[in-house]
Amino acid sequence: MKISHFKLKHTAKLKTKQPDLKAFFIKFFVGALPLLCFYLIKNALSINHQFGINIPLQDYLKLIVYLLFLINTLFTLYVSPFSFSRVQRMKYTLRKIIEVNNFYYESKELNKIILSMKIKFYWIDNQLYLEVYPNGGKFTHKMNELTPTFQTALNLTVVSVQSDFADHTTYILCSDKDNYIDSTETWKG
Repeated sequence: MKISHFKLKHTAKLKTKQPDLKAFFIKFFVGALPLLCFYLIKNALSINHQFGINIPLQDYLKLIVYLLFLINTLFTLYVSPFSFSRVQRMKYTLRKIIEVNNFYYESKELNKIILSMKIKFYWIDNQLYLEVYPNGGKFTHKMNELTPTFQTALNLTVVSVQSDFADHTTYILCSDKDNYIDSTETWKG
């Protein structure tokens, strides 16, 4: 009986330049501003209470502020390179590979990325499958040269490169160090 694997494919494509780590800290501190404002208002009202001005602060406002802070913190952590999601960490790494190796076209007039290499990835039996779609352009001829880039960036070993597809090349990676291919040779189907 043949066991079929359901593979959920995830896509990494560069739409904007990847933010650096400082941008994630800035997002975290911007999300903390409502919490800071709440405590400043609470302290101002307690000072006014000493002068006989009594304005109550509603309890549900505290709940809303904490909830906003929690949502912002979890979202910022989720999209960061230190995400608790394996898929998000992989997307961030693959987008960084696309950006660092200039596998995209950017319109200088619009200051926008108009075309990017697309990488679909999924896991089957502890092996990572990367389907690299060049989407045309200047980086099509570099498809078989990505082996050392993936091995270095992902700290995995390329087991196989299947370049017999018309629109993409598939890289199969695993953490096994004994079963690797020489990155200077290409796979001939």
